[in-house]
Amino acid sequence: GLHLGVSSDEALRWYRGEGDASLPLSPAVVASLDESSFTSYVRKGLPVVIKNGFEGTNFDVIEEPDKWSCDAIAKRFPTGRMKMEYTAGGGGQDNPISLKDVDSWSKTIESSGAPDKEAPQFAPLYWGVKGADDGERLWDGKKDLLKQMRKLMQPLPKFLRQTQANQQEILGSPEFWFARSGAGAKAHMDGHCESTLTLQLAGRKKWRLSWPPSISNGSFAKDGLLADGEPYQAKGGWTPTHIVTLEPGEALLIPPAFVHESKNVGPEACAPSLTFQFADPAAAGFFRHFYPRLRRLGDFNECWERVSALATFDRSQNGLVARLKQLASTSIAKLSKLESADGASSELASAVLQATKQAWSNVLSAADRNHDGRLTRDDVANDFQLQGSLDFHDLNEDEEVTEAEFKSGFGSWLMTEVLVMQERKQKP
Repeated sequence: GLHLGVSSDEALRWYRGEGDASLPLSPAVVASLDESSFTSYVRKGLPVVIKNGFEGTNFDVIEEPDKWSCDAIAKRFPTGRMKMEYTAGGGGQDNPISLKDVDSWSKTIESSGAPDKEAPQFAPLYWGVKGADDGERLWDGKKDLLKQMRKLMQPLPKFLRQTQANQQEILGSPEFWFARSGAGAKAHMDGHCESTLTLQLAGRKKWRLSWPPSISNGSFAKDGLLADGEPYQAKGGWTPTHIVTLEPGEALLIPPAFVHESKNVGPEACAPSLTFQFADPAAAGFFRHFYPRLRRLGDFNECWERVSALATFDRSQNGLVARLKQLASTSIAKLSKLESADGASSELASAVLQATKQAWSNVLSAADRNHDGRLTRDDVANDFQLQGSLDFHDLNEDEEVTEAEFKSGFGSWLMTEVLVMQERKQKP
């Protein structure tokens, strides 16, 4: 397997700052978080632990500690059905386990097969309430439990943007995880582009995370390299970059493209958690900064198009070819034929610079809604797609994209796309 190198200087500076803390790092822990501060963590792709962030919601387990224990969930949703995940043998029958049989399933033991001694050695149970639209048998009887869960999940925590994009994503993605002592999810990367929140409802769970691996120019990590349990098979094993143990009522922000692993470390015999994705804001600054490695990471393939839309202020959904032609009268295929050996003075570098100048002119004229010659938060208000683009290019987070910022972000993104196409052509 590929060596999952994580210690590149660029990533260490981004996550560690100028300090000299050694890996693994501990995510920031904040007692109270407003929407603005949370947004900054999300944009940059920084893991953070939020203490009592669900205060005032139906999942305030600091106020009511026993409300969401494994027993309480089984009592509330007796007709729910779930299954073992992350087992040594892979997948199994769809949702054969009834939630009401808590005395039985909370003691069930099945090996995870994980070779790493620090990894969870037993498989967790998963109730994918969100999969109600997928035809899986997620509950017995006629009562729609997803509808019930959606009601319970409102109001959303105060630190989350109360936007339509978030209502749709959050209320469409809830899942419960139940882990006996020593059980949990094996290390893996999810393919979606959204950030994830996981709330510890009872018990304690240890999380190990790592940012996307360093992939040098000319190399590619095939899709599936970071699938369930696969990171343990990498050359030299898996190196977590962050480790934290969640207590009841604490929530963890997991950025997209992060490898993550969980394990119940007691003392409770059954540790439940609620997990969901949210769409707004996008981890746009993280995507911009790490795109050279993300574009060469096969497990991130679902999101390449999304990042390209962010880089090009594209909300048309007509595709990248049409958008680049419209913005800069060029194409990645055309640019990839140019010579790039001389670096900054190459034919390619000159062409990318020219394309970037033209793109800025066109983006500004189309997106500057109040015609003040600037591209600010006021111009993209209430437009989820364009807000993501502003976040992608807004290097100093002052709510404005300057010409210099756009040229830096767009030029870097375009050069990455072109170099990847050139590298693909050179592969035997």
